[in-house]
Parts: sequence; C-alpha cells; structure tokens
Amino acid sequence: GAIAGTFIQIETPPQLRGRVMSFYSITLIGLPSLGVLGVGALAEWLGGAQGTPRAVLYGAILLAVILLATAPTMLRAHIEPASPSDAKRAP
Repeated sequence: GAIAGTFIQIETPPQLRGRVMSFYSITLIGLPSLGVLGVGALAEWLGGAQGTPRAVLYGAILLAVILLATAPTMLRAHIEPASPSDAKRAP
C-alpha cells in the first residue's frame, strides 16, 4: 500500500497525479468487494459454507490462468516517458 502509493506519486506527472491516485484508490477499495461478491455467489452455488474452499480454489485457478495468459504481453509492454526530462532518466 504505502510503497505503491509513494511510487505512483513520484513517477506520475503532476498534471495526472490526481487522476491516477483516484483510480488507484477506487481499485484498492472497490475491486476486492467485487471479488468477495463473486466468490460468495460461487460458494453459495457450490453448497454454502461447505463450498467456500472450492470457490476460493476455483478463483485462485482462474487468477493463475489469467496471469499466465497476460504475462507475456505485460512483460513486452513498452512505456513511453511522460516528458523530455523523464527521457533522460529512462534506460
């Protein structure tokens, strides 16, 4: 949390910092709630409290599949510097 927030504030251009931080906050606060809703619905469908471990396992498997499918694309992504002064720091 704190390291990610600091990194975002340091690396984001000043004119975009508010937008990026609001997106980060929404992601940090809102997305876990949606995940809990999905896991809860799946657990209920799998048999209530007894289905919860399987629902969590299925969610972990789905996450692993998504990460494996998107990792090559993310690793090849090239991010352009935000300003000419940032280009001097880029490797």
